Amino acid sequence: MQLTPVGAVATAPDHLDIATTIRQFIRRELAPDCAAADLGDHVSLLESGILDSYGIMTLLAFIESTFRISIRVEEIEPANFESVASISTLVDRMRAR
Repeated sequence: MQLTPVGAVATAPDHLDIATTIRQFIRRELAPDCAAADLGDHVSLLESGILDSYGIMTLLAFIESTFRISIRVEEIEPANFESVASISTLVDRMRAR
């Protein structure tokens, strides 16, 4: 975890760091036994059982606070949480609004 120096303004991770930030959170909080090699950008998080409904809600709260975005209810669908890549695309789309 990167700390922000006192007096500095924290910024949300840029595009290149989104997937890494999401992947690290999933490994740390939702799938600590998952090897890094098993959590590629296009691995199905739902089919593999890494994400379940609780995991999606936990990840959703993390994403909204980390990236300072609000994800609308209609965006909470399996396709947007299928993989690290699809989650990163969702974050990019929400940040662009």
